[in-house]
Amino acid sequence: MSADGNFLVYNSAYAEESQFHIMLMDWKTKEKKQLTDDTFKSQQAPVLVEKRR
Repeated sequence: MSADGNFLVYNSAYAEESQFHIMLMDWKTKEKKQLTDDTFKSQQAPVLVEKRR
């Protein structure tokens, strides 16, 4: 969950697929966006960095 509570980042893994993707979901609208591409089989462990001024 993002610090502001608006987004959820998760790893999608389905038994019938050989691809794994990092997904971003808007918590309010439930709209999902795939953050990774299809180049690699496994793309896991997102690193979220808070930008400080």
